[in-house]
Amino acid sequence: MEDDYPEVQDPLLEINVRTEPEPRPLFVSQLLNPEFATEIIGLLREYKDCFAWDYHEMPGLPRSLVEDELKIKEGFRLFQQSPR
Repeated sequence: MEDDYPEVQDPLLEINVRTEPEPRPLFVSQLLNPEFATEIIGLLREYKDCFAWDYHEMPGLPRSLVEDELKIKEGFRLFQQSPR
């Protein structure tokens, strides 16, 4: 099987909203208008304290609220759908 699927997602630009020793990456589309992308990046950096990269950065929230669980029937064989 070949993994030769067409690109269905915009190419992404990684931006770091924290410091180099403690990087916190966020991604924006590279296809955005440059002026709009600059605005969005500024907004993300201004509100960087609204994002969490780890459960420990969300004090007071129960794990059951922030963790996702995928229940699968016993004997069910997993498969991967192609990107759309």
